[in-house]
Amino acid sequence: MNTSARGFTLMEMAAVLFVLGLMAVISLPNIYSAIQNFRLNSAARKMTADIRYARELALSRHGTYGITVTAGSNTYSLFSLSGSTKTVLTDPWRQKPLSVAFDGTSGYAGVTIGTVDFCELSGCPLVDLRFDSFGTPSDSNGAAMASNATVQLQSGGTTKTVTIQPETGFCEIA
Repeated sequence: MNTSARGFTLMEMAAVLFVLGLMAVISLPNIYSAIQNFRLNSAARKMTADIRYARELALSRHGTYGITVTAGSNTYSLFSLSGSTKTVLTDPWRQKPLSVAFDGTSGYAGVTIGTVDFCELSGCPLVDLRFDSFGTPSDSNGAAMASNATVQLQSGGTTKTVTIQPETGFCEIA
């Protein structure tokens, strides 16, 4: 018998597999939390980019453009306004309506739209934010924003707030 042969015993292999399994079980909640946080950040960045796009269209095309947010169905869409007619914009890359359904997109699974505040009256039900040809935000009634307009996105106990500043229409994530 060759005594110089080296290897692992079955007990050593079982111990290593047990430790690796234990580490995987312990880290699983952290991995799930990181995925949810990534999805929330991604959804907030997407919404912010789309709001900025609507503002840029209003500035460049000298019209009224905006965003409609429907918290109940977890969706939002960008629109152009001609008179009283709202037309959902077409995404220039996908050639589909520029609407986002957080529930229907796997990259945003678990993200929900919480509180939407797009108006000057406390607790009002307006869900449209519009930009005029100067990029100034207003609510559905045409009232210029005197305070920040906000949309809260939530996932796994974490909240991100998309904020649109009055007068400038600057959009950021907090």
